[in-house]
Amino acid sequence: MLVVGALGAIVAAFLGWFAGGFYLTDRNPILMTHRWLGTAIAGVGLVLVYLAAGHRRAPERSRKLYLVLLGLMTLAISVQGFLGGTFMHGGLNHLAF
Repeated sequence: MLVVGALGAIVAAFLGWFAGGFYLTDRNPILMTHRWLGTAIAGVGLVLVYLAAGHRRAPERSRKLYLVLLGLMTLAISVQGFLGGTFMHGGLNHLAF
């Protein structure tokens, strides 16, 4: 699941850069945060795959860094989804049921 998730994050980040344009900064702070958080999620996903593979080769190694990054990744993906909804639906309107 981690490998598929990391590959999906890379594809989503790649397509997001095409959709939003190749700008390092944006006038809209939500879009800029969404852009760079998505890029970071793709990068950290690769790091997590590397750490998981390393642990399989040497199970005696500590998994503390892996578990901390995995927890932070879960939080980051939740924030990323919230920011995407905020950007596409105009503020907090996407929370009105």
